[in-house]
Amino acid sequence: MRVFVNGKEITLAKGMTVRHAISALSGAAADSVNWNVSDRWGNSVGLDGALQEGDCITVEKVPCSGAEQLF
Repeated sequence: MRVFVNGKEITLAKGMTVRHAISALSGAAADSVNWNVSDRWGNSVGLDGALQEGDCITVEKVPCSGAEQLF
């Protein structure tokens, strides 16, 4: 399925979650950083949130000391 993360198209297998989309985009484990994730309407989405074909999410790293910039 095709989803969009911060405007970038990501292709994932059906049934993947927000966590998988972040990992696919950043190349890092989604658990290694705290994330604020929202859908196209600004609703908060958890890392285990389901994704469907065409979903658009916005991902922002929660600031903390020592965390590297991934996006």
